[in-house]
Amino acid sequence: MTPPPSDLIIVGGGFAACSAVHFLARHAPIGWQILLMTGSEGPNRGLGYATNNGHLLLNASHSNMSLSEEDPKEFSAWFTDRDLDKNYCRFVPRQLYGHYLRDAWTQSLKIAQDRGIHMEVVYQNASKIEQLTDKIITIRDEAGAKHLGLRALICEGPTQHCLDGDTSARVISPVWPNNLSRLVHLAGHVVIIGTGLSALDAAVTVLAKPDVKRVTMLSTDGRLPLSQLPLAEPVPMLELAQHITGSPRTVFARVRKLAADHLWQNVM
Repeated sequence: MTPPPSDLIIVGGGFAACSAVHFLARHAPIGWQILLMTGSEGPNRGLGYATNNGHLLLNASHSNMSLSEEDPKEFSAWFTDRDLDKNYCRFVPRQLYGHYLRDAWTQSLKIAQDRGIHMEVVYQNASKIEQLTDKIITIRDEAGAKHLGLRALICEGPTQHCLDGDTSARVISPVWPNNLSRLVHLAGHVVIIGTGLSALDAAVTVLAKPDVKRVTMLSTDGRLPLSQLPLAEPVPMLELAQHITGSPRTVFARVRKLAADHLWQNVM
């Protein structure tokens, strides 16, 4: 017997999926059935924060990286509660932020359960949009199982287990500038979520196609990308005892070493 479709299927386990789970656990309608499809390693292994290299830092202050709209200092509190502020300044390792995302995911599952929202986790990567009708979306996972949903939120990065199928032009996972070739089959009215630099790259590519008649871009604050904003605090120049020379590998190794001990802006 085929199980009833979930109210929502969320595909992915990176930042976008963790952010969606965080929000829906607190705001989804009571009684909703939400299916979470993430890989065997679980959440936080997304494209942005899966690194195991502790020298790779966030390019934004930890005070601006909270998942919560209601509590913009949530990540900073998580950071301070673990006494990590003694070891790092404003810019923390991306690896560390991945741990925060995993903790936020786990906490959100409990909050959802307490609110009467059922979140089921399937530790399988999605492999194909099997069927897409006006009412039901069917997604097959890597093990061959089919999952039905009334809605689907695709949070897969372009280099990890991209969904395929003849209906994939209607549901596209995030498009980065180096993956714009995925837009070649689009036609008619195209909707792009976001108005950042990647979204503008996508819009320019799509508008160059004769089959595309209209592009709508959705933005949280209704703005196009801004020029680089000045830092709130002046960043002093880093005085190097010697020039960095050599092959690209040598230069990058030196830059990473410096970034472990200094603000990344100083190093750059």
